[in-house]
Amino acid sequence: ILSPKEEEVATMFAAKVGTKHENNQILRDNFWKCFEKDLNKEHGITCIEKCDFTGIHKHIQTESDKRKKIPIEVGTLFFNARY
Repeated sequence: ILSPKEEEVATMFAAKVGTKHENNQILRDNFWKCFEKDLNKEHGITCIEKCDFTGIHKHIQTESDKRKKIPIEVGTLFFNARY
């Protein structure tokens, strides 16, 4: 189980799963440097290869699909109400 900060950082990388950026070594190295700083040592995770981002990626996709189904008019009203 990830802390909110760990989850936030993991979500940034999970958004790249399935894209051309997922295997970009520079991106992976930079992500790991950030993630490792916030990662609780009790997890025992010592490298990015031991991380499974599919659950977070599926959640991102589900939320994205939900937003795509919102009619444009409703989305515009929601956006305008926020800003």
